[in-house]
Amino acid sequence: MKVLVVIIMTNLFSNSQVMAKETNVWILRGLIRENAHSQFFFNRLKKSYPEINFYGLEVRGNGKYFKQDSPTNIKKMVQQIRSDYLAVNKNQEESENFLVAISLGGMVGVAWMDQHPEDFKEALILNSSLKGHCPIYKRMLVKNIPKYAKFLFSSDPKRKEEIIYSMIISDKKRHTNLIDHWANIRKVRPVSFMNTLRQMFAAATYTPPKQSPKTPITIGVGLGDDFVSPDCSKNIAKNWKLPLVTHPTGGHDITNDQPEWIIELINSHFLKNQVNLSQN
Repeated sequence: MKVLVVIIMTNLFSNSQVMAKETNVWILRGLIRENAHSQFFFNRLKKSYPEINFYGLEVRGNGKYFKQDSPTNIKKMVQQIRSDYLAVNKNQEESENFLVAISLGGMVGVAWMDQHPEDFKEALILNSSLKGHCPIYKRMLVKNIPKYAKFLFSSDPKRKEEIIYSMIISDKKRHTNLIDHWANIRKVRPVSFMNTLRQMFAAATYTPPKQSPKTPITIGVGLGDDFVSPDCSKNIAKNWKLPLVTHPTGGHDITNDQPEWIIELINSHFLKNQVNLSQN
C-alpha cells in the first residue's frame, strides 16, 4: 500500500513539473514585415495549440517600432530583438523555446543562434538566404527588379502591397484577402523608405558564420518561391549538412501561402513531445 502511494505521488509530482514548464514558439518575419502580416497564421496556431505560447518578434523600423530606425547590421538586430525575448523569459526560467524564422528573419536567427546557442532548443529557418551560400542574383531574383522599382516609388499603400503579394504569394487564388489586410497595416504603421533600404543593406552585407550554429536547425523551403531562389535554402542545408524539407508549390511568405504545412512542421519538430507529455 505504501509503495502504491509513493508511485502515485511521484507521478503527480512529475506531471506537475511537466505542466509547469512553458513551451514558447517565437516567430520572426522578414524584410519590412511585422507580426500583423501573419495575423491569420497566428490565429490558426493558437486555435490548434492553445496550451503553447506563440510570440512574434519585430525588428526596429517594423510593426510597433515603425517610427524607429532599422539597424543596418544584422548583429544589432539580434541585440534588439533578444532584449524583447529576454523580457518575456525572465519569468520563465524553465521554459523551452523554439524559433521559426523567415527570409531576413532567418539571417537574424542564424546570427542569434551563433551568438547564443542556448536560447533555443531547435529552429526552423524558412525561405532564407546567406551570403557565401548563394549568389546575389539568386538571393534577390533579377526578374523582380522592375517590381522593386515600382514598389519603392509608389505612394499608394494598396498598390505597394499588390506588388509584394505578386512576388511572395504563390497560391494567389486562396489569399486575396491578404492584400487589403496588408494595405491597412501599411496605412497605420508604414515602413519608411529609408528603413526599407536599411534592412536591405543589413541583409546584403551580413556575413554568416562558416559553420552552422550549435542549435539544431531544419531548413524549409517552398519550391514555388518567386522572390528568393529555392537554391539558396538548398545550398545552406547542403553546405551545413542540415535537414531540408520542401513544399512543392509554396511561395516566399510561406506562413501565409501554405499555413497548414508550416503548422505541421512546427508540430512535428517542436510540439509533438511537449503536447503529448502535457496530456499524460
